[in-house]
Amino acid sequence: MNTTTDTRRSFETVRYGDGRREARIDADDLAELRYIGLPPSTWYLAQGQVTAVMPNGKPIAIARLITEAPAGMRVCHRSRDPGELRRFTLHLRPFKPAKQCGKAAKDRLRELADFNRRMQARACLHLKSRTEARQ
Repeated sequence: MNTTTDTRRSFETVRYGDGRREARIDADDLAELRYIGLPPSTWYLAQGQVTAVMPNGKPIAIARLITEAPAGMRVCHRSRDPGELRRFTLHLRPFKPAKQCGKAAKDRLRELADFNRRMQARACLHLKSRTEARQ
């Protein structure tokens, strides 16, 4: 496990599953996942997503936990790398049903854009508080 700090947030590179795959994740998100009982040793790759089994036995994508994605939203990786789990590389998109009403689709996209802005603002506030704490 390597800890690195870039211009955004401190992150760690961890090995998961059988130890042959690597993921990059923000250090605070990794600590939170460990706290709820989901260390990297319990993660595995399923259907192109880094996945863990919740204590209740239900599998869930790690990216969904990190972004706190609501139902009906899909988590996308900007780099298309499922092992890239840093917040700034994740964003949400709605699932596209076969037919959508134009107004409903636009409303949903506005909600999604607002949610993504709040998620990015949260990451920026965290970075700012870490920077102030160091000074």
